[in-house]
Amino acid sequence: MKNFRAKLLCLKGYYFFSALVFYAPVALFIRTSRGVSISEFFILQAILSFFIFIFEIPFGMITDKIGYKNSIVISHFSMLLARIILLFSFCFEFFVLESVLEAVSIALESGTISGYEYEIIGEENFAEKTSVLGNYSTIGFIISTISFYFINNYFEQNFLIIFTIISTFISFLFALFFEKEKIIEKSDNNKFRFKSILNTKLIVFMIFNGIISITFILINFFYVVILQNIKLSENYMTFIILLYSAVGLLSPKIIKIFGETKLKRNLFIFLSASSILFISLISIKNIFVIIPMCCLPMLIGVIEAYFLKVENQYVDKLNEKNRATILSTFSMGANFVDVGFLLVSSKLSETSLDYSFIFISILLLIFSLFFITTKFIKEN
Repeated sequence: MKNFRAKLLCLKGYYFFSALVFYAPVALFIRTSRGVSISEFFILQAILSFFIFIFEIPFGMITDKIGYKNSIVISHFSMLLARIILLFSFCFEFFVLESVLEAVSIALESGTISGYEYEIIGEENFAEKTSVLGNYSTIGFIISTISFYFINNYFEQNFLIIFTIISTFISFLFALFFEKEKIIEKSDNNKFRFKSILNTKLIVFMIFNGIISITFILINFFYVVILQNIKLSENYMTFIILLYSAVGLLSPKIIKIFGETKLKRNLFIFLSASSILFISLISIKNIFVIIPMCCLPMLIGVIEAYFLKVENQYVDKLNEKNRATILSTFSMGANFVDVGFLLVSSKLSETSLDYSFIFISILLLIFSLFFITTKFIKEN
C-alpha cells in the first residue's frame, strides 16, 4: 500500500471506528450498576493511569524495535480484549483487569500513532492534517452518542458494549491494513538513552501533557456537575456532547486560519482563551455557561495539535529514530499527574470543584506566558 491516499484512508477508518464507543455516555453507570462505588470508580481510573505511567517508556522502546504498525495492532487487540472483559465484569477484580488491559492498549498507542502519522504526513501542515484525522474520531463520537439514545431505549445495557466490541474489531481490521514502515537498524550510538533527553525541556513536556490530560478529565467527568449547578438534568449531557463535538469539527479550519509557523503566538492565544473559559465555567450561573462548555474542548484540541508539532520538531533535532520512545516519555508525565488528581477527585466532588477549575485556569495562563516570553519554542 504505497499510495498516500490509501494510507490516509486506513487511518481515517481506524479513527472513525475506534471512536464508536456506544456506552461512553453511561460509562460510569455501567460500572456502578454492577456494584462499583463512585470511590472505586475513581480508584479504577487511577489504576488505569498508574499502569499507563509504568508501561509508557518500556512499550515505547518496544515500538522502536518492532515498528509502529505492529504496536498499533497489538494495542488495539488489547483494547478489544478489555471491552470483552467489560461485558462480563460483575466484580471489582474484573474491572481492575479491564483497566490493566486498557492501560496496555493506551501505553502501546501513546507516541506510536502520532509517530506513525508524522512519518506518513511529514512536518508540513502537520497540525492541520492531524486535526482533520481527529475529526473522523469526532464524527464517530457524534454518531455513537446519537446511537446511544436508540440502543439504550430499545436494547438492554449489554448491547451498548456489544456494539462497541464490534466497532473496535472493525478498527482493529483497519490497523491490520496499515502499511508497515521501514525499521531502521540502530547502532549503539542510536540506541535510546534516557539521559539524552533528561533536561528541563523533558520536564516541561511532561508537566504540560499532564495539564492537558487533566483538562479533559474535568470536561469528561465534571461537565455534568456544571449542568446540575444550573438546575439542568444530566440528560442534557447528550446534547452538550453533540454540540461540543460539532464545534470541534472546526479545529482544522481554525488551525489553517492561524497557521503553523507562529506556534508561540498561537499557543499563547489559545491557552489564554482556555484559561478564561475555565473560569467562566464556575462564574456563569445560568444557561449561557453552555457556550464555554462547547468551545473549551475545541480549544484544548487545537492546543494539543499545535503542541504535538512542537514535540515532534524537538524529536527531529534530538533522535528521530527513537521517536515512539521519546514521545511516550513526554506522555508519561501526564499519567503521573493523573494518578494524584484522580485519587483526590472523589473528595473534590464532595466539597467544591471550583478549586480544580481555578487551579487549571492558572496553570494554563502560566504556560501561555511561558511559551510567549521564553525561547522554549524555536520558530523558523
